Amino acid sequence: MSESPGDPRFVSCRRHAADAEGGPLTTGGVASLAVLFAGSCLQGMTGFGYSLFCLPLLGLFMPVREAVPILSATSILLNVLVLHGSRRSLRLRWLLPLLAAGIVGTPLGVWLLGSLDETVLRTWIGILVILSAVALLSGFRARLVREGPAMVPVGLVSGLLNGAASFSGPP
Repeated sequence: MSESPGDPRFVSCRRHAADAEGGPLTTGGVASLAVLFAGSCLQGMTGFGYSLFCLPLLGLFMPVREAVPILSATSILLNVLVLHGSRRSLRLRWLLPLLAAGIVGTPLGVWLLGSLDETVLRTWIGILVILSAVALLSGFRARLVREGPAMVPVGLVSGLLNGAASFSGPP
């Protein structure tokens, strides 16, 4: 079946091609790359904060539903580097419940990302960023009497946040 200029699919393809004529390095594209670079530097210096820093800023240039997968893909690369650097001190037995629960929570977060209205997503992300900043600035640290039992609920919340906002663990 051939496409003709009157075919709606043909018009749609031409519209997408016209949108791309400006190239990927528009002002928003360059700004997005600068945000990702700055977030990578932050992650390299502190060991965390990549998505927490990048998502609110990327949200200025694109919908959250587009920014989260970009951050998830790029943060995997950054976290593999961090994991490689700390592999000798890794306590896998201690991390397994956290990791398993995170894997269970992530699909729910992805569902929320796809289901919630953009305004609601932006509002919740803003609240998470503000609460995380306040916690960091105040020096708040959760003190757990028994770490083991806490790993499952912490992992579930981490997975949920990771799927919805690419925030796998604001401190």
